[in-house]
Amino acid sequence: MEARRLALLEQELVEQAREGDAEAFEALARMTARRLFPIAHRIVRDSDAAEDAIQQTLVTIWKELPRLRETQRYQAWSYRILTRASFEEIKRRKRRQQLAEITPDHMTAQDGTESVETRDEIERAFGQLSPEHRAVVVLRFYADLPIKEIGYALGIPSGTVGSRLHRAIADMRRLIEQSEPPAPTGTSGATDRTDTTDSEGTSYAGESVR
Repeated sequence: MEARRLALLEQELVEQAREGDAEAFEALARMTARRLFPIAHRIVRDSDAAEDAIQQTLVTIWKELPRLRETQRYQAWSYRILTRASFEEIKRRKRRQQLAEITPDHMTAQDGTESVETRDEIERAFGQLSPEHRAVVVLRFYADLPIKEIGYALGIPSGTVGSRLHRAIADMRRLIEQSEPPAPTGTSGATDRTDTTDSEGTSYAGESVR
């Protein structure tokens, strides 16, 4: 019931803000930012970068909202704007990092059932995905969007969403498997046979214990 009430409130604010109501947009922006922050953070893997991406998203929403005809798709539309802003923020920060390197003096909704080690492995694998692949994983498994809505949010065909999702999951599985320690090759305490030569030059076999 609470989710339904919030959805209705958001829809009402969208309609009012679309007509230029600044107070309605301020309330809508607060509600939207709370919903978008976890998504942005999972894509850009940094709290400050997520905040910057959300601020850019809200600016774009304010400018483009009067032209949004299907107001019932506001959430999917806002995800589309957010993912684009997140990608741009990643690129901007990479450019800043590259500049620093050439200048002198220079991260699922978890249900709590996995072990800490398992969660860490998942996080490390997730962090190695491309931003495009992280986006589809987050929107599918964190925001719980259907494939069609993810396609709308990202501006790509549903088939592309499916292929990216399949590739992302396969890559994560491969990365997790690669991170697993190798099986032991021997048993501690085993005996090794060694050849020993005595003072008279006679060779014989003996055992040493490790």
